[in-house]
Amino acid sequence: MAISDKDRKVLWARSGNRCALCRRQLVAERTATDREAVVGDEAHIAAQSPGGPRYDEFPTNLTDSYDNLVLLCRVDHKKVDDQPEYYTSTVLRQKKSDHELWVDQSLQRASSSESDGMVDGAKHAECWPTPQQLPPAPPRFVRRQPELRAITQAAAGAAEDTKTVILTLTGPGGIGKTSVALRWAHLHAHHYPDGQLYVDLHGFSPSGEPITAATALRGLLHALDVKPDRVPEHVDAQTALYRSLVAGKRMLMVLDNAATIEQVVPLLPGNTAGIVLVTSRHRLTGLTVKHGAQPIPVGFLTETDARALLEASLGAQRMAAEPAAIDAMLVGCKGLPLALSIVAGNAQTHPERTLSTLADELRDTATRFDALDAGDPATSLRAVLSWSQDALTSQQHETFALLGLAPGSDVSLSAAARLTGQTKADTKRLLTTLEEASLLHCDDRGRYWMHDLVRAYAITVAEHDLTKGASEHAIRRLLDFYVHTAHKADQLLHPQRRPTELAPSTPAIPTDDLQHASDALAWFTVEHSNLRAAQDSASTLRWWPTTWQLAWAMATYHQRQGYRDDRIAVWIAALDAATNLDNPAARIRAHRHLGHAYADLNQFPDAFENLNLALILAQEHDVTVQQAHTHRTLAWMWERAGKHQTALEHAEQALILYQYLGRPVDEATSLNQVGWLKVWRRDSMGAREHCNAALVLHRSHHNHDGEAHTLDSLGWIAENSGCHHEAVDHYLQALRIHRTLGNNYSVANTLDRLGVPYQSLRLYEKAQATWQEALTLYQQQERDDVERVQRRLDYLTQLSSHRASVPRQVSPSSAVHEASTE
Repeated sequence: MAISDKDRKVLWARSGNRCALCRRQLVAERTATDREAVVGDEAHIAAQSPGGPRYDEFPTNLTDSYDNLVLLCRVDHKKVDDQPEYYTSTVLRQKKSDHELWVDQSLQRASSSESDGMVDGAKHAECWPTPQQLPPAPPRFVRRQPELRAITQAAAGAAEDTKTVILTLTGPGGIGKTSVALRWAHLHAHHYPDGQLYVDLHGFSPSGEPITAATALRGLLHALDVKPDRVPEHVDAQTALYRSLVAGKRMLMVLDNAATIEQVVPLLPGNTAGIVLVTSRHRLTGLTVKHGAQPIPVGFLTETDARALLEASLGAQRMAAEPAAIDAMLVGCKGLPLALSIVAGNAQTHPERTLSTLADELRDTATRFDALDAGDPATSLRAVLSWSQDALTSQQHETFALLGLAPGSDVSLSAAARLTGQTKADTKRLLTTLEEASLLHCDDRGRYWMHDLVRAYAITVAEHDLTKGASEHAIRRLLDFYVHTAHKADQLLHPQRRPTELAPSTPAIPTDDLQHASDALAWFTVEHSNLRAAQDSASTLRWWPTTWQLAWAMATYHQRQGYRDDRIAVWIAALDAATNLDNPAARIRAHRHLGHAYADLNQFPDAFENLNLALILAQEHDVTVQQAHTHRTLAWMWERAGKHQTALEHAEQALILYQYLGRPVDEATSLNQVGWLKVWRRDSMGAREHCNAALVLHRSHHNHDGEAHTLDSLGWIAENSGCHHEAVDHYLQALRIHRTLGNNYSVANTLDRLGVPYQSLRLYEKAQATWQEALTLYQQQERDDVERVQRRLDYLTQLSSHRASVPRQVSPSSAVHEASTE
């Protein structure tokens, strides 16, 4: 069957002007006399296909038949170039019948042309349908500059390399992946003149069933003007036909809402200079590994962008009328675009309702998801999240629900393993699956967290799908892990502190691997908010021993970090637990710790009430060591209150009891306290004698915390004796130890006092730097010392201008604040 030059040119244009062997065939069957005419024709055709080789670049000794020409315009051209030996005449003839009608249709569409074979721009458009399938651009789109910029940069790279770029836009349901993809697509559609294709793969939808690749391919082939009866039966053949049609085209494709890479791969074009945007709740890591896809995570909106989204719907005037309600909406939605859009939509459709009413519904856990429902599945946050949950296995489903119940804002892998009751390896696999599904996030510290609304949904799943016993058993495992690890960490921070009695630690209650005090400090810093939440959960569940033990385990960390409000909160809960336990020793400790915390905030009536109760209970139950501890704490309280004689009497009573009990570390602490208080009695010799004795005991028992406090006292004694250089030396030694222990509370106190001898020695720059650091720490700890230190810094500023004398002022912050944490 012969084919004319005109027909060849039509086929060439129809196939995308990219088939090298097709062009060779056309050249080969030309005679030398009409070669120039063909080359002239090619110049016009090449203009329709920039970058394609010219006819005269190919040899003239190829004489394959019409069969080759028909098929080679339809197959993957890269394979033809790479494997020419495969495409023999026999193979081509076997495949000819699948494609012959396509050629005939192409020729029929071209036959009406009045041209003598020239394929002009109009005829090219007639032969090649230009699909424009993009859905409407998203309304009220705000910013998203990082994501849009990343897509643009990737697309620019594609234009330079003339290759297809694949981008995966991933994130949880409702994050706005489709909006970002469509926004960019509409802004840049004019760069893709050969068309824009769009497929909703229904990976997560009300139907519950993602569409297959075969179904998606049939839709794409239909968009490319392939008749239904000419679509091959098998997916591989459909893919080959689809890739042949789009080969050489500059096209944009959006594959929306994908669930798996199996849906996506058959839809990827072959040799095109276009871009493919894939959106999915899953990360689709396989696309990156096997096909070079570039991942672009779509993040939550910033508060500024979230506010702009609300304003686009509600208007600035309505927002300005109820600013508190707007703030509550922003907090409740946490930057999730779908949630913000639903809230704004409900406010628009119910103008008679105040924004405050809507904000209250969003704040209330009982009505939150009703407030985030606009009446159909696509605009119901509960439904949207359920589609992700439906794709989970039963074990993944249970893990997702349990993570919602975990107290605190995030969990470590070890904590999650205790929560689920699985090994760390199995738990890691489960968490990775949830992370791939964008239901869970992992930060750069390896800690796992959920968006607040996803977490709220997980809690509803747990309440609906898990038994009360299963939920409580999981929480019990997690809280036991926190208790035992916190006690281990506390012992590393304060080895001299005598541990409290816990339930036996078994292999079923592993702890994090903490080896050093620095490990313990880092663990407490990361887990502190979770420990607080764990105590709240224990108290709510009336697990009184756990409630009390968590307070005890956090005592050293709270005291050294200056977390004074936290200390009060945890010991109020611990006192309630001790009362319910009917445990006198636990009550004594709770009252004493609570009194110490109140005194640290200068709330002296509450402090005295609790400390007095602790002393009475210790005397009633004849617990001598608790009497000693309470006398020591009362001494510290009265010293802060300015009652130095009363404070000295309690300190001396504590010292006597500790010596009687044979507790040398506690004796050393009381010796230091007595020495500190003797300075106020102008007994420098007695003060130095007591503190030097304390220093010897602390060093002999390797009590570095007590050593630092005693060095601080000796510095203060030296300063009050006019020995400024000696004072500086003692303070610097104390400061080094405090910093090593991470005792920021005491670091601030010592810095405060160190500035005084620096000023006395006219080392004004050092004094200023020292007081500035102390001021910063006091501000962070929200302490009353801020104004006093600021006045000192102001005086130093005046000194630099007027050579004024800075008034010396002794710090009222006691160096002996380390009242017993036992």
